Amino acid sequence: MVAVGELNELLNEGERLVSRFQLDSVKPTFSEVEEWRQKAHARARQNVLVNFVGPKDLAKFDTAWDEAENLVGLAVLKHLCGAVDRLKKLIAKIEGEELTNEKKGSSSRP
Repeated sequence: MVAVGELNELLNEGERLVSRFQLDSVKPTFSEVEEWRQKAHARARQNVLVNFVGPKDLAKFDTAWDEAENLVGLAVLKHLCGAVDRLKKLIAKIEGEELTNEKKGSSSRP
């Protein structure tokens, strides 16, 4: 069914956005995410899916995350991402200093 194929394509696109958020230095913008969400919303409400997706399913699909439940998870993700980024910068600084020391002929510090 074409409609399900379109939903699967949107799912893949959404997963790429999540991956970009988690892994890429260029994070998806709010407008990118909202544009994707609106496309998924429109596709999920196609008339061709009416025999498969009822009003309760669509209402659940349109429901926002339970913010209270997910705020802790988001705080942990933010904390982790910040720590990973700071570690990455620390390693880059150490490696940069090691290269500088090697060029000068000094031994690197332990």
